[in-house]
Amino acid sequence: MVDFSKIKTTKEKAKTYAFEAENFPFITLQENLTETWNTLGLNDLQVIEQEGLINLLTASGMVESSHFDPNNVLLVKASGGVPTGVYGPCIFRDGNMIILRVGDNQAQVVQESDRLIIGDLRGKITVAAAKDASGKEYPTAQVNFVSGDKEIFKVRISLDSQNDELSVGELEATLINEEPIINYLGFVPGKVMKMHELGIGEFEVKAISSTKTQYGESFKLHLADGKVVWARGNSELLLKAGYEMKLDVPLTLVISEIEEYGDGKFKVTNALRERLPQFIEVNPVIRTLEAQVSSVIDDESEPETETETEEQADSIPF
Repeated sequence: MVDFSKIKTTKEKAKTYAFEAENFPFITLQENLTETWNTLGLNDLQVIEQEGLINLLTASGMVESSHFDPNNVLLVKASGGVPTGVYGPCIFRDGNMIILRVGDNQAQVVQESDRLIIGDLRGKITVAAAKDASGKEYPTAQVNFVSGDKEIFKVRISLDSQNDELSVGELEATLINEEPIINYLGFVPGKVMKMHELGIGEFEVKAISSTKTQYGESFKLHLADGKVVWARGNSELLLKAGYEMKLDVPLTLVISEIEEYGDGKFKVTNALRERLPQFIEVNPVIRTLEAQVSSVIDDESEPETETETEEQADSIPF
């Protein structure tokens, strides 16, 4: 555990902190980066590397949270034990909130006109253009937070690359007009679950995002408990038709039945409802194909049906 009282920083002159790979040079000495994605705590860093993170965590108020975890403040990508990327503090969208995320710690950020505010920090957003390997231009964004001690923290802003309206001009116009920027922000990264992994029940949906692939557009449902799940079946059908969440109207994913009809293949009977979840008694057991066959044998009055393909099972209407 880091003793914050022993961390002394210079107050005579304002400091500027950034959180790129070059700001954490001693990470290259570590030999415990055994996974592709590795989480580091404050005690894993040198004092010079801790300083900016500690001051940011303190000024933002995160250290006062009962959920504060000093053992998870930095994400490092590695290959063969050698670091290839460092992912420091970043601004994301989490449902209907803007958040600052530092490792596994996060806190809500408030937008006031063209400024972002969190704890004792006030920040100004800057937008710039960059180019990818093919020469195509894309926008980037950063917020420079300033503390009461006039320390500056340069924090990256994650942008939603799937938003067709996203451009430098659109972002700058939004800021000049003092409009909300949340719709242009990227969602908190995390593992996207398959819908059958949720089990049977009702789940509040806080936001919807999409991903474009070579096979078309896929949709993700961001749930109130932080889980992210791929839309399928009725839910996907509705979203592909152009459905969008309505302001101040709750949305719930209802899963009424899950059937395994092949090796690792599932049919999920589900739908989206414009209401809050209802408490229901459910049986979370997934019916297997063997159980389905047995029920047909036990009840000869049931009509025979052809085995569904995975595509058919995913597109069954209400």
